[in-house]
Amino acid sequence: MCAAPNGDVYVAREQGAFPGDIYKQSGGVGDFVALGQGNLRWYVMGAVPNGDIYAGVYSGGIYKQTGGVGNFSVLEVNRDWFGMTGDALGNVYACVNSGDIYIRTGGSGNFVALGQTHRTWRGMCASPKNGDIYCADYGGDIYVRFGGVGDFVSIGFPSMAIRDMAATMNGDIYAAGYGAATNIVIRTRGVGNFIPTGDPNRSYVGMAARAY
Repeated sequence: MCAAPNGDVYVAREQGAFPGDIYKQSGGVGDFVALGQGNLRWYVMGAVPNGDIYAGVYSGGIYKQTGGVGNFSVLEVNRDWFGMTGDALGNVYACVNSGDIYIRTGGSGNFVALGQTHRTWRGMCASPKNGDIYCADYGGDIYVRFGGVGDFVSIGFPSMAIRDMAATMNGDIYAAGYGAATNIVIRTRGVGNFIPTGDPNRSYVGMAARAY
């Protein structure tokens, strides 16, 4: 899932028993409407402040919807994209399962590898408060690129099967666990430890918050 700056909400439907597509709720109101984007394994999504929407296909490419209008057009080569986020500078990050983390600087050009240790990367999010970029190692720690500069470093989070993350405009960071004994956890204003929110244990798969 992702939320656009204008309040539109997108959700990706993975291919499988049902046709894959991308759905949109205009202005955060009403039903989610299929956008007719083809029967692909849509897996991750991200939005940037100028309204561009990005979507990654599992074992496929990364696609972009310019300004939140029209069809999604392919940008990037096939990889196992498992997480994606956009920051306040318009940079787009995407992580690869058992691979690297990539950046499209300023929303232009190719996605370039950042040379991070290959881990089971999953969900990502970017804090609009301080520019920190988060990425979760599935079943392991949560890593942060402070201020969007340098390497991703461990914050010492207890192992949990994180599947997706989201950041809010006030800097709160959420992470959703996948599996029977998991929870949603929050790092308030991006400071301190992640604390369980007390929500029921479910297998959470996607998260979204309007961050810009």
